[in-house]
Amino acid sequence: MLKVKNLTLSYRQSKTKVPDYVLRDLSFVIPENSITTITGESGVGKTTLAKTLVGQLPETARIHDAHFYIRGIKRGYHELVAGERLDLFYAPQNAKAALNPVLKLKAQFSDFYGRISSELLNLLESFSFDSPERILNTYPFELSEGECKRLVIAIGLLLKPALYILDEPMISVDITSQYIIASNLINFMQQSNRAMVIISHNYQFLHMLKEAAPDIPFHSIKLP
Repeated sequence: MLKVKNLTLSYRQSKTKVPDYVLRDLSFVIPENSITTITGESGVGKTTLAKTLVGQLPETARIHDAHFYIRGIKRGYHELVAGERLDLFYAPQNAKAALNPVLKLKAQFSDFYGRISSELLNLLESFSFDSPERILNTYPFELSEGECKRLVIAIGLLLKPALYILDEPMISVDITSQYIIASNLINFMQQSNRAMVIISHNYQFLHMLKEAAPDIPFHSIKLP
């Protein structure tokens, strides 16, 4: 689905003007119908890599070199991040910050006519929300970080992207919810022509996910 070659990225340092290289000559492939995990110590560039793929890099970031191939065809970086050739969804590490703080959730996730789909309500139930209607009638600050995490992950599944990128999906999530999220992610991956990237320090969760889905190929990118 996606191939990246020789990705080199740095952040500009305002005082020294010496670039701080975060990713150097990184090459990898994200195949269709598979789960790719990105692991590594804190500060090695895992989140930077995810934000590179979804076009959320800060202005201080600079891509020095990279080649992108979407389904075998070489594309420019602007085509990748604009979603023109690849439909993707990014569930960030800080889920609450990804939600609009001044709007109730139902206003953020309703359709053009202000209606909430039954598919969304059923999906929230599958994520162990006892009362989806009540949840959607709240503001993000009224929910815990774990609830926001489950909500954002559920919204990503609802949109059915070709490539789903999750950044530390298990942070602030209890063990019961981890199993629930894992089950929903596996169900999503059983659809054809999907790919998933999971960034995580939680090796126990990744192992659990792999054991629960023996028919889904797993690939690993370990950043130094």
